[in-house]
Amino acid sequence: GIFEDVDMQQGDEISLKKRRKRNMKLITSGCREIPETKLSPIHN
Repeated sequence: GIFEDVDMQQGDEISLKKRRKRNMKLITSGCREIPETKLSPIHN
């Protein structure tokens, strides 16, 4: 959770999109308690 979010903010564009895709899958499956939009200030 937390460590992934830090990587998301410091990562490059490609890894960012990959993480966002994976995070959305986790949110959809109900495995993530906090919406990804609240964790990262980066919005495409």
